[in-house]
Amino acid sequence: MYRYQQAVPRARALSAYRTAGATAAPEPTLDRPRGLLRGARRISAGPIATKKAVPVPRPLNERHSLEQERAELSVSLTVDHRKLEVTPTQNRTRREFLMWRIKNTELRLATIEARLAAIHKAERG
Repeated sequence: MYRYQQAVPRARALSAYRTAGATAAPEPTLDRPRGLLRGARRISAGPIATKKAVPVPRPLNERHSLEQERAELSVSLTVDHRKLEVTPTQNRTRREFLMWRIKNTELRLATIEARLAAIHKAERG
């Protein structure tokens, strides 16, 4: 049942409550499915996550973080090139997306290389 179908019985119950002149709000009904809006907050329909998040070790400084990102981007670039090779030419949308992502990754790698060069130059004095 959709939310708009649930709203009709609820609206009828509220109008009956208002015409009766009662002072207390009616008890909430439990006939609606889980996950619908209840008041101003959303109630999740899924199970509660029980696993704790493992913190990812952060790099010590900007140079380390840039080197780490450079390594990750080079792997990503290799994967995207392989995906582009196996994508059929008929799938034009997918190929264009992969080419766009490869271009952006190459631009980001060039930016990282320039920043690393500036950092190395500043360290050497």
